[in-house]
Amino acid sequence: MDKSNAMEELNDLKKIMKSTSNKAMKSSGWFFILWGSIWIIGFSVGQFFNNFNIVWSILNIFGIITSIFLSKVLYGKNNKFIFPKILFKIFLISVGVIIFDIIIIWMFNLKTIQNITLLIILSTALCYFIIGVFNNNLLIILAILLVFFCIIGYIFFIKYLYLFAGVSCGSSLILTGVLILNKNETR
Repeated sequence: MDKSNAMEELNDLKKIMKSTSNKAMKSSGWFFILWGSIWIIGFSVGQFFNNFNIVWSILNIFGIITSIFLSKVLYGKNNKFIFPKILFKIFLISVGVIIFDIIIIWMFNLKTIQNITLLIILSTALCYFIIGVFNNNLLIILAILLVFFCIIGYIFFIKYLYLFAGVSCGSSLILTGVLILNKNETR
């Protein structure tokens, strides 16, 4: 194989990879909107009520069920449920981060809900950053926004951290979802 054929095949491979990535991200905006809404509700309710764990448990169950339903609607084929590889990878990343966060909470004896909230948001930001490096630059911007809002909330709004985190971080997720959906509409 000569150099020009090799370059042509590499370019074809890049096109295929980009096409696959775009198809996987095509409808992911709806998941960002869903989970951004859950963050806004969960953190805002947590600011004013003491039943933080109950609220988040209900919201997470709702979010998981709704995500499965969305997956079926967006990625289903002939009414058969197909769990796209990208969603499975995101699920595995989420499980890994949850385990990681539990270990960090235990090892560093994090007891305040503020510290745990910040850890969860920063861990989420790290996930978006890593996924963004390999998939969509918009997720890198989202990760930077989440870290920025964590720092601002910690320095200036610690008393209202949940409300601040809900509105700022949840809105960032929703905005990312809208931008992804709009980006795909213009293609």
